[in-house]
Amino acid sequence: MNRSRKCDVYSKDEKGSFVLIHYDNEEKEKTKTKALDNTDKYIQTKGIIEYTDDVAEQMRMLYSKIPANLEEYYKGTSDLKDVNERLRQYYFSIKSYCINTGLIKENSNAYKYKLLQDIYRSFRYNAVIKALDMNELEGKELQKEFSKEDMFQACFYYNSDYFYWCKILRETLIEIVRNLAQEEKIKDFETESIDRRKRYIYDYEFSYSWFLKNRVNIKLIEEELIPPKDIKIFYQKMTNGTSDGKLIVFYQSKMAEYTMNKTDLEQEKNNFFNMFMELNHPVTNESQLVKFFQLFFVSVIN
Repeated sequence: MNRSRKCDVYSKDEKGSFVLIHYDNEEKEKTKTKALDNTDKYIQTKGIIEYTDDVAEQMRMLYSKIPANLEEYYKGTSDLKDVNERLRQYYFSIKSYCINTGLIKENSNAYKYKLLQDIYRSFRYNAVIKALDMNELEGKELQKEFSKEDMFQACFYYNSDYFYWCKILRETLIEIVRNLAQEEKIKDFETESIDRRKRYIYDYEFSYSWFLKNRVNIKLIEEELIPPKDIKIFYQKMTNGTSDGKLIVFYQSKMAEYTMNKTDLEQEKNNFFNMFMELNHPVTNESQLVKFFQLFFVSVIN
């Protein structure tokens, strides 16, 4: 292992116990310290705890259940209380497994810290991944209904409900794990290091992740783009030679459909909003909605 500076890494000794190993590239040697029973060692050294193979397998099995749990939440067949119960169940089950196998003790702060943070991380990023998946499935169903002749053409669908459901879910997850950490007496527990990360698509909120996933022009999109509530937008590229796309907007209880030509996008955008005004569609009554829709229009259709 090539390391340029001194650091501490938790590893497993010959008997299966976790020990703290000090790596020093200059001395070319490593020394073992006592087993992982110091409840503050992880926080003090900011070391890395590695799971044993059997615990890693248990965690993988646990992780595999989370997407289905969150799908139930987005479908409305479960609620935030159910999410809370699931997360707590997963944490206590894996903690009990580690204690019963002799890997940790009840007061092993470092290991409990890692278990809870890893479970939180999986719930957090699956929250936006599953929201994107459910949104996409809805879009495919609309494509069957409105664009049967162009089923193989790219379509874009955005349902702002998923933005708000995902936002509420993530905020609740933070509250759940903080309360659980306090209950478990896990010292210095935090989620900020995970919440602040902006490395993968699922690190972002729903709207920004949606634009990234669909590979549309995100240069004009604000990272914290907040959509109006109760809006659904469907855009389908056409192949009939008479137009470039079909744009459908659902807002509150009304729907508006527009077939457009991309030769003059600015004029098309004006025509589209004029149509809304003629229909007395509520899309024209909210400045936030107009701003969001203009960004969507330019980004997706360009």
